[in-house]
Amino acid sequence: MPKKFRKHIFFDGKYADKILKGEKTSTIRVGKYSIKKGRSFYVHARGHVLGKAVVTDVQIKKLNELTDKDAKRDGFKNKKELLKALKKHYGKLDKDTPVTIIEFKIQDKFKEEVTSSDFAYGGYKATEIAKLALTHNVNLSEKEREILKTLLNTGSIRKTARQIGNLNKRFMIRKILKKVFSNLVKEGIISPKIKSYYEENNKET
Repeated sequence: MPKKFRKHIFFDGKYADKILKGEKTSTIRVGKYSIKKGRSFYVHARGHVLGKAVVTDVQIKKLNELTDKDAKRDGFKNKKELLKALKKHYGKLDKDTPVTIIEFKIQDKFKEEVTSSDFAYGGYKATEIAKLALTHNVNLSEKEREILKTLLNTGSIRKTARQIGNLNKRFMIRKILKKVFSNLVKEGIISPKIKSYYEENNKET
């Protein structure tokens, strides 16, 4: 069954400059991925969101069918260098292992640096959202209020999750933050710094 290609793709930080300069125009992922030309996604590297890209072509090959041309599009000198990097990242690979070559083009480079962790909240820090939500009391349950207070005290989603239970609580905390961020925007208290992301994730259905 093909793997799902997500809206947020994370790259090793060493590839950031090559992506921005247009020297790396593809990513090769082990396995078969379900994705179509024209699909857009957000590019993450060095802990930041670099911008938005669009898929220009998709190919599925076996590992031993990769070429020097494939390697150069992916930012490597040749096939040998590419295979070495793939094996270092994924471990032992068979020559018949399927890989998906996803070619892309940067559509929109972000002018301001936004960390990957703050991106889901329109460019605001999690603690900023928590403080605003508590100040304006944007439809919070008592439990949500206590969690946001804890977040302000710890200054970190990870530390808050540990304090209220375990690291799995991070998902619940992020869900609360997304909810209150959306309410803050709807009530006109704040405007998202990254409007494209907010609009894309709040389309009328």
